[in-house]
Amino acid sequence: MCGIFGIWVDGRETIDENLLKAMSVTLRHRGPDHTSVFVGKGVGIGACRMRMINAIRETSHNEDSTVWAVLDGEVYNRNELRTKLEQRGHSLDTDCSEGLIPHLYEEYGHKCPQLLNGIFSFAVWDENTTRLLLARDRVGVKPLHYALDQQRGTLLFASEIKAILQDTDICPKVDPVAFHDYLAYAFVPEPRTMFAGIRKLKAGHVAVLDRGTCSTTQYWDWDFMQASQVLDYSGRLYSLLRRAVEKRLAADTDIGFFLSGGIDSSAVLALATELVERDRLKAFSVGCEEDTYNEVGDANLVAEHLGVEHQEVLVRPEIIDHLDKIIYHTDEPLADWSLLPTFLVCRLAKKHVNVVLTGDAADDLYAGHERMMADRLDTYYHRIPGPLRDLAYEIFRKVPDSSQQRGFGNVVKRFLDGSRLPKDMEDYRWWTYLSPGEEHRILQEAMRGEIGARDPFALVRQLLQASNAPDLLGKQLYVSLKLLSQGIREKMERMSMANSLATRMPFLDNDVLDFAATIPSNLKIRGRTSKWILKRSMSNVLPRRTLTKPKRGFTIPVKIWMRNEWRGRLEETLSAESLRRSGCIDHEYVRLLISDHLAGKKDNSHRLWPLMVFVIWHSMYIRHEKV
Repeated sequence: MCGIFGIWVDGRETIDENLLKAMSVTLRHRGPDHTSVFVGKGVGIGACRMRMINAIRETSHNEDSTVWAVLDGEVYNRNELRTKLEQRGHSLDTDCSEGLIPHLYEEYGHKCPQLLNGIFSFAVWDENTTRLLLARDRVGVKPLHYALDQQRGTLLFASEIKAILQDTDICPKVDPVAFHDYLAYAFVPEPRTMFAGIRKLKAGHVAVLDRGTCSTTQYWDWDFMQASQVLDYSGRLYSLLRRAVEKRLAADTDIGFFLSGGIDSSAVLALATELVERDRLKAFSVGCEEDTYNEVGDANLVAEHLGVEHQEVLVRPEIIDHLDKIIYHTDEPLADWSLLPTFLVCRLAKKHVNVVLTGDAADDLYAGHERMMADRLDTYYHRIPGPLRDLAYEIFRKVPDSSQQRGFGNVVKRFLDGSRLPKDMEDYRWWTYLSPGEEHRILQEAMRGEIGARDPFALVRQLLQASNAPDLLGKQLYVSLKLLSQGIREKMERMSMANSLATRMPFLDNDVLDFAATIPSNLKIRGRTSKWILKRSMSNVLPRRTLTKPKRGFTIPVKIWMRNEWRGRLEETLSAESLRRSGCIDHEYVRLLISDHLAGKKDNSHRLWPLMVFVIWHSMYIRHEKV
């Protein structure tokens, strides 16, 4: 794993090598062990690298040094690709993933990412054609940002935006549309970033810069119409997932695992115990002192069952002291407050290992998200006469919010809110905490004018229509993988890299991902059981408690801490003056949100937290204040 960066200038022989160096310095946390650069005519590319198995120390190139490449990530089918390239006459002087890229580009051009099974972003410079190619993995685990200024004739790219901002000619400004999307999704969906003029390369896409023109092409989509003649879906899933875990166990030191005690992370760890000595495996968990928020007991159960060393860290209110550092590493506002415990568990793991495997993305493949189960229940709920549904809605609106993680009234109110939306959008009420149109009340008047009547959830509807899944659940999974889980993947990637820790995700293996699309929906949700097929496939290797316990999802008691230990930080960050300086947020509406929350009238923590994160980010990246 590393950070990659580069500069292209049109019509000039040289580049600003001081800028290239400044970009590398900002990415040192992603690759603290070695930095290499290549500088050619009008171009410079580089990488900051982390010490990994088969790591290289120089920028990769082909035999005659006309094609150069830098890569962030790992390719897990590199041995097969190396053999194929050698059979075609290529001479490779390294076993690392990056070393494949120049030769694959020579053979397959811009189609080369289609051959890779892994998580990656990379750049290729072709001196013969003077083309720059950028590429990103299928689902966008590894980030890649770029800023193209056609007037100046420059393009900058980097793993993180902070490297691009080293160019003093770039004046950072908020993209109003991106801020509108952020209020709806709690992250900025690709290809936008919160910075006007800086873009994310979309997952599963390549970009080619040729004579100052940048064109992007999609090379992968999640196809639900693949032919399948599988008779034993459970056995096939077990086999593919086991193979995916095996590919990701290569390391020259001990290997770490993030363990929540849920089915996803437990399955990955269980399969690893079948493949390597258990004394090489180390599990790490994060918990909370408040009982209803703490899953460490479930993680302990799995670790003891599998005979794996297990360590844990507890999240306490003092974690707020790390918030500025965390926001610095995210580059953009990211309002998932599980960033805080994720940062802590990554820091704990880094003390013992350089690599961890995670259970990320299983919810997107096998329907583990609560909102998908709620959609099933809604079918029965709508059999109740409309007047009775309206009465239930009015009654539960008045029920006070619970301080527990999943108070009954909280869950029912969210369900009832969702049931009042159009059928295709009901389950997305579980994703956003803003009522339809509420984001306009948060905006300052000038920004309301810029946004107009724009619907941020048009992105969801576009993807629902684009999916070729045969039923609604399949379409919802498509939207979840392609859009709604972008913030989850970004959270894990940024917090692990902030701690110079590499993460590997077996559920995003190409074969596992492709097979998931062929599994019938009635094997993903069966009755009241979500992820049924995954649980069945792991039924012989995990404790019954792990297979049957209700999904909780890790969170922390932000709503409680905001009324107590974090109250001062809340009121200071969202003061009228701070909001005025942000240029985006209406302080009068926010004042009402704070007042109701502190008085215990309503849980507004999910509304206030994104605003806190944005204001701190704005102060740091737009106003350049020391926070």
